Amino acid sequence: MRIYIFVVLLFFSCFCFAYAAQDQIIAVVNNEAITQSEFEEFLGLMYMDLATKYDKIELDKHKEELSKTALTRLIEDRLILQEAKRQNIEVKDKEVNERFDNIKSRFSSEAEFQGLLVKQGLSPATLKKQLKDQLFMQEIIERHIHSQITVSPSEVTTYYRGHIQEFSIPIARKVDSIFVKTKEKADEVSALIKI
Repeated sequence: MRIYIFVVLLFFSCFCFAYAAQDQIIAVVNNEAITQSEFEEFLGLMYMDLATKYDKIELDKHKEELSKTALTRLIEDRLILQEAKRQNIEVKDKEVNERFDNIKSRFSSEAEFQGLLVKQGLSPATLKKQLKDQLFMQEIIERHIHSQITVSPSEVTTYYRGHIQEFSIPIARKVDSIFVKTKEKADEVSALIKI
């Protein structure tokens, strides 16, 4: 019996050591460690969000860009989260569940949603935790940044008048087909369309 317990303890300690070696600390934010597994969960969540917004070609471009900036974003998010917790901001489970259901509704089926979760190494519980963290961050940003921004109607008008080209839509034509009797008429119509 003692040999059996020894073998189990040896296996368990080897397993824990191997897991700890894989889950390295990649950053420390105010004495709070960010591990490799947290980073991968963060990337998985970001990829999942991108998958609901872009087609395959655009998704690959955005994935590459996100991989380069993800650690910086994770550190910034952690700082914002720490401040939200310091200020005792609360997020209701109802808000988290609504956000979760909204993401889930973007998929054509439950199987597609679960498949993407598994592919990104996420579970529904992990996704909900990430969503709750996002809501914490949104609340602190709303309280301290958005509430301080005021734009008067005259500032809006001044900006519009100074950038009117950005708000103008150029003349556009959509031609399906034009039937003419002669080549000269076709050339004339073609020249008018190119104007």
